[in-house]
Amino acid sequence: GFYLELQERLGLTDENCWGYVHNPQGGFPSFYWHYHFPLHPHPDEIYLALQQEKLCFKIMVKEERKNDRGRLRKEWQRRIMAVGPRYDLDLIKPDRFGNGKNMIVCVYNGDYRVCSNGLIDVHQTVARLKKAEEILDAAVDAAATE
Repeated sequence: GFYLELQERLGLTDENCWGYVHNPQGGFPSFYWHYHFPLHPHPDEIYLALQQEKLCFKIMVKEERKNDRGRLRKEWQRRIMAVGPRYDLDLIKPDRFGNGKNMIVCVYNGDYRVCSNGLIDVHQTVARLKKAEEILDAAVDAAATE
């Protein structure tokens, strides 16, 4: 129900914005949205994802460009983290960098869910997610003007 509520409050009409991510540890439910499709030499997609308590900034680099993954991961981590302080969101490196098709480049430093009296404050949580959208937009816009 939480992801459905976020979907509605974020104004998302695509019902494919959440699902189960399978991995060797068993997997987890994830929510993904706010895609950008910048032109090469950038990643094929840049987007936001909620993975358990993490708010993640992610890139996707297709298999035919796998040799670019490390460079693009590092470049977009730098770009996004440079913008974060302007929006009062503390962004950090992920615990570890992956090297697959979809990679986390940075994460919000803490739980993205804002709680009050033991309950999730959905309004404040959505406000935090909107800041993340603004950060991603600013990073993509800055890259487009270079």
